[in-house]
Amino acid sequence: SDEEGLLTRVGRRMAEFPLDPTQSKVLLASVDLGCAEELLTIVAMLSVETLFYRPKDKAAEADQKKSKFYQAEGDHLTLLCV
Repeated sequence: SDEEGLLTRVGRRMAEFPLDPTQSKVLLASVDLGCAEELLTIVAMLSVETLFYRPKDKAAEADQKKSKFYQAEGDHLTLLCV
């Protein structure tokens, strides 16, 4: 918001998304940065409870399969590789 407590232009655009403010802002910024498709994928993946199923009786196998997507740069890039 601005000095008067009103939404800024960016704030009004962010409010159009059914997302939390952080995700809305990063999606808007991603357009200018040329990575909107990647950010849409990551935000979509973050909207579900869990992506990786890990049954107790097959935990080692599940961990091994999940490791194929691992990215040292972080969890968000791991989601992008799924």
